[in-house]
Amino acid sequence: MSDLDSQTAYWDAAAATKTFTHPLHVPWLDGVDRHAAILDYGCGYGRTMEALDEQGFTNLTHQG
Repeated sequence: MSDLDSQTAYWDAAAATKTFTHPLHVPWLDGVDRHAAILDYGCGYGRTMEALDEQGFTNLTHQG
């Protein structure tokens, strides 16, 4: 087991208690096709993907 694997349970539990300090700025989405392919690649809890889903985006992929 890698060091990162041993942290998964902690961060999965901690995610629900964290404040999303960089909220999605919805006006930036004006004119973006709701079926555009969007990839969230990096670290994080996938909150941006959740916010995009709430705005009606349908082709979302989270790798992190």
